[in-house]
Amino acid sequence: MPPPTTDSPHVATRSPSGRIVEIAKENMTAEQLAAYHKVVSGPRGRLPTPYKIWLHSPKLAHAMDDIGTYLAQASSLTKREAEIAVLAIARHFDADYVFQVHSREAQDAGLSRGVIRAIADKTAPPLTDPREQAVFRVAAALCDAPHVADEVFDEADKILRQNGIADVLALLGYFASVAFVAKFYAVPPPSAPNNRTRQIEDASAVP
Repeated sequence: MPPPTTDSPHVATRSPSGRIVEIAKENMTAEQLAAYHKVVSGPRGRLPTPYKIWLHSPKLAHAMDDIGTYLAQASSLTKREAEIAVLAIARHFDADYVFQVHSREAQDAGLSRGVIRAIADKTAPPLTDPREQAVFRVAAALCDAPHVADEVFDEADKILRQNGIADVLALLGYFASVAFVAKFYAVPPPSAPNNRTRQIEDASAVP
């Protein structure tokens, strides 16, 4: 079966990274334009970087928008819990763009720089809330361990329950896709410092 291709009739402009092909609105197919308006008219109010890729497969863009909107608005996870998981998956794939952007989101949600720095260093963060601990342990087990230990599963089942586990797994999958976009298309971090600690300290400057 041949890979899916975009129906765009024209070559579009490339992003500053040199890899992302952005489709100008006037060059979008009807299906792409519908997906574009669905995303920008929703809670995001704009077309985030991953959607510039997904828009080349407009049915995918529609589906990812539905998942992303659910995770942002209807998930059982708190904002802090979600950001812990996002930072863990971003650091696992060394997706610096995602990690830096969500460092700001994490700080806005009330997570300390110590927690963010620990995740950046791939060490256990100093979390005291049982749910937040469980979310991090689920993410860490999936990212760093050859298998998920019974104690990790049992703790998640007890604290997060099955609906919470489902939401954590979906969040990790969604942001793994975001991380893949950032890495494959060489999306530079907003302020592109080399030092990860500096990224954390500069996160408040991310637009």
